[in-house]
Amino acid sequence: MDPATAPHRDPTHLPARDENLPKEAAPPPPAGPPHDAPLPRALREALEAPPSRPGTGATLAWGLACLALILLLAGQILYHERHRLLAIPALEPGVRALCRPLPCALPPPRDLAALRLTQRRIRALPERPGILEVTAVVENTAAFPQPAPVIELTLRDLQGRPVAARRFFPADYRPGEASGQPLAPGESFSLALAVQDPGAHAPAFEFRFLPGPHGGGRL
Repeated sequence: MDPATAPHRDPTHLPARDENLPKEAAPPPPAGPPHDAPLPRALREALEAPPSRPGTGATLAWGLACLALILLLAGQILYHERHRLLAIPALEPGVRALCRPLPCALPPPRDLAALRLTQRRIRALPERPGILEVTAVVENTAAFPQPAPVIELTLRDLQGRPVAARRFFPADYRPGEASGQPLAPGESFSLALAVQDPGAHAPAFEFRFLPGPHGGGRL
C-alpha cells in the first residue's frame, strides 16, 4: 500500500477509555499451608528430643588425639630448639632426658663453674724479651666429662681497668690429640700461656672460662 494513500488516523479521534469499567483484579497469592497445621510425628519428636551428647568413647578418643598433637608439637619444638634450651641451666636436665630416646644429637654437658683454676703464676721469660708466661692448673671437679673451655686472659692495671686481653682455645694450650678430648671427672692439667708484656702498669691478671666448640676448634 502506498503510504501516501494510506488512511490517516488522528489520535484525537481514538475512543476514550471508560474509567467506570471494572479493572482486572490481581490474581490472589498462592495459598500456603495453614499455620495451625499439625507437624508430622517424626519431625515433632526430633524437635522435642533433648540434644544428644557424645559418648564416653568419642570423648576419650578426641582427648587422646589432642594429647598426641600436643606431644608432637612439643617434640618438634624440643628437636629444633634443643641447643637454645640447653643454654638455660634449669631446662638442661629435662631436655637431655627427653631427647635421650629421640634421634636428636646433643653436645656433651658442660659446667664452667665446675672448672677450678689453681697455682696461677706469671713471670717474664729471659730468653724471650717482652713476653710473659702465665702458668696455672685447671681441674674438672664436675661428676661428668666436659669439653675443654676457651680461656680468656685479661691483664689489668692498678685501678682494675683492662689493659690487654687474649683468648686461648683448646688447640692453643692442649696441642695434639688432647685438644679434642674432653676433661674427665677429676682430671687436671697444667697450662702455660705466652702473652705480650704490657709493662709495669699491668700487674694483675684475670682468667675466665668461656664455652668453646666441641672438638677443640676455634669459634
